Amino acid sequence: MPFLFERLDPAAFDLRSAIRAQVERIVSARLVDTAAERAGEQEFGMPSIVDLNSGDSAALAAYARRLCRQIGLYEPRLLHPQVELLPQTDAMMPNALMISGTLRSGAAEERFAFSLARRSGP
Repeated sequence: MPFLFERLDPAAFDLRSAIRAQVERIVSARLVDTAAERAGEQEFGMPSIVDLNSGDSAALAAYARRLCRQIGLYEPRLLHPQVELLPQTDAMMPNALMISGTLRSGAAEERFAFSLARRSGP
């Protein structure tokens, strides 16, 4: 089913940009400790990755798994999502998130991947 902006002007709609923007919203939305979250129910958003120790591979892996579940729940246009942590040379940001999955357009499917590494500029 097409989303609202896809239905309004399908020619001007950029699916890849929309998916990336939604994943960025998920990553930037902060969780509040709630009873639903403690009960294991998924709520929109992620804990701050800044609060994680970049050397704690178990915590980073848990973050990546949670983000993958969030993408599966809140970005249905990206099928079979995967999240990888890619090492970087920047000491201030030692890991980048690589998001990938499958896009379907009619009967055709294609692989789509993008990185959530720090961007330069505003």
